[in-house]
Amino acid sequence: MIELPVCQWRRQPVGAGSHICVSPKIRSSHAGIPDEFCLTCRYVNHPAPPTPRSRCRHFGELLKVAPVRLANRTDGATVLTRYHRCKLLGECTPNVERAELPCCMTCPSYSADWEREHAGDVRHLTYYVYPAGPWWRWNLDELRKRIGLFNGRRLVAVATDEGSAQAGEVKELLAGDGCEFLLYRNDPGKREMVAHLDLLQRLQDYQVDGDVTFYGHAKGVSSHLYGAGVRRWIEEMYRGNLDCWPAVQRALRTHATCGVFRRILSPAPAAHVPWHYSGSFRWVRNKDLYSRNWRAIDMNWYGPETYPGMQFTLAESACLYGEFAYGGVGLYLESTWSEWVQADCEKWRAAHHADVFRPPLVSCILTSHKQPALVHEAVNSVIGQAYPSWELIICDSGPLAAAGAFARYVGDARIRWVTSGQLGGEPAGVNPHSWKINALVAGGWIRGELVMHLSDDDVYYPGAFGVFAINAVDHPDQKAWYGRADRGRLHPGGYYEQIGPLALRGRGEPGNPLRGHVDGLQGCVRRGSWMPWPEDPALSRENDGVWLDQLGAAVGVDPVEVCVGAHRHTPWSTWTQ
Repeated sequence: MIELPVCQWRRQPVGAGSHICVSPKIRSSHAGIPDEFCLTCRYVNHPAPPTPRSRCRHFGELLKVAPVRLANRTDGATVLTRYHRCKLLGECTPNVERAELPCCMTCPSYSADWEREHAGDVRHLTYYVYPAGPWWRWNLDELRKRIGLFNGRRLVAVATDEGSAQAGEVKELLAGDGCEFLLYRNDPGKREMVAHLDLLQRLQDYQVDGDVTFYGHAKGVSSHLYGAGVRRWIEEMYRGNLDCWPAVQRALRTHATCGVFRRILSPAPAAHVPWHYSGSFRWVRNKDLYSRNWRAIDMNWYGPETYPGMQFTLAESACLYGEFAYGGVGLYLESTWSEWVQADCEKWRAAHHADVFRPPLVSCILTSHKQPALVHEAVNSVIGQAYPSWELIICDSGPLAAAGAFARYVGDARIRWVTSGQLGGEPAGVNPHSWKINALVAGGWIRGELVMHLSDDDVYYPGAFGVFAINAVDHPDQKAWYGRADRGRLHPGGYYEQIGPLALRGRGEPGNPLRGHVDGLQGCVRRGSWMPWPEDPALSRENDGVWLDQLGAAVGVDPVEVCVGAHRHTPWSTWTQ
C-alpha cells in the first residue's frame, strides 16, 4: 500500500488501497477512491508533485561561466553560474539567492518553452455525426450557433447506414458554414473511431504555436436512452468548451489540452489511461499533439475519450470545471447533476462571467491583380492584426496564383485563395472588382460574422479588425461601420506621398452620402446585412462609394473612431486611379 501524508479529504478505509473521499471535486464511488489518486489530486493537502523544469523560450546559447556570490550567505561563498543569451534581456541575469536553478527560472521575464502565448489564434474544428434518432439535428444547431469561433479548417465526419439519415441532409444543414465533409459507413463497434485518424491526418500540416483543434460529436444520438442527465451534459459541454473562449485560451497557453468534466478513471475496463474528458469534447494544441505518437489510438467505441489521456499526462491537461473520480454511469444520471454537477458548473460560470464571449470572426476579401509586391504587403497587414479572429480570402485574377505567389501561406488555415476562373469565369461587361467580391460571397466562401474588403494596393493598420469587432459586440443594433483612413500616392520605386486623410463624415444614411469621401477598405458590415457591390462598368471609379451609400440607405453606416489603414493610389492600380 502506498504511504501517503494524511489527506484532508480522506476518510475511513473501505478496502485494500481504497478510502472514502469527501473532496468537493474528487468524489468516490461506493468502492472508495484508490490511494494513488491522492498523489495526483490537485485539491488535497499533499505536496504537489514536482513540475518538470522547462527551459525558457527566450533562452539562447551559452555565453560564459563565471562565479556568482550567494547573497544569502555571509561567508562569501560563490557558485559557478552559466550565463546564456536571452532574447529579451540580451544576457541572462542570475538570481543569486537561488543560484542552483537556471537563472531564467526566477527571472520576471521567464516564459516556459512549454507555454505557447499564441495558442488559440487559429482554431480548427473536427466533428463527428451519426445522423440517427431525434437529437443529431439539435446537436448541429448547437454547433452552428458557435461555428464562427473556428477560423481554421472545419472538418465534419459523417457516418451513415440504413437506419440513419443520409449525408446529404447533414450537408444541407451545414450549408454555407464552410465545412469539409468526410463520409463513412457506420460501424457500431467503432462508432466515432471510423473517422478519428482521418480527421487527425488532415490537420497535421498545421503546427504553429497558434494552431489548436476542437473535437466534438453529435452526442446523445443513442446514449440518450441511458439516462435523464445526458441532455444537460451535452449542453454543458458545448457551453463550457465554446462559449467562454477567453478562459479556454488561457488554459491552452499553459496546457496541451483543455476541456470540462475531466474524470480520473478509465472510461471502460479495457482502457488503460489515468484520466479522460467524460463525453470526449476537448481542445488540443496541434504542435504538442503531433510531436508525439499521435497515431496511437484505441479502435473501440470509447476511443475518443481515451485519446487525450494516451497522449498527455494529467499535469499537461486542464479542466475548467466538473472534475470527478467515481465509477458508474455518472453524468448520465439526473441525481448526479442535482447532487453536485449543476452547482459546480454554475459556480464556475459566476466566477467567469467576463469570459462568456465568442470573438466575432472577421472575413476579409482581398482582390488581387498582377501586383506581386503590393499584394504581399496587403496580406501581411491582415496577418499583423492585433485581433486574432479573422480569415482572409484572396481572389486573384489568375497569373499570380498560377505562378505560386501564394504558396508561402500554405500552413496558415486562415488564408485561402481562389482565382476568377475558379469562380466560374468573369463575364463580359462587368466591373471585375465588384464581380469578384460578389462571386465570393455568392459562392459561400465567406464564413465570418463581419465582412471587410481590401484591394491589393491598400493596407490595414494593426488595430482595424479589433475595433470593428468590439464595436459589433458592444452595439448589436448596428449593422455596418466605417473608420478613418490615410490616403496617399505610391510612386514607382516605393516612394509614398501623403495626399490627405479620408475623414469621418457622420453616419452614412439617406441625406448624408459617403460616396466620393470614403474608400471600400474603411467599411465593415455584418454578413447578414451585406449587399452586392455594383457591377456596372460605368461605376468602376466609385463602386465602393455606391455600395456604401446603398448600405447606408438600407441599414445605416455608423462612424467609428479608428484609422483603419492606408488607401494607396498607384499608377498601375486596376480599380483605383
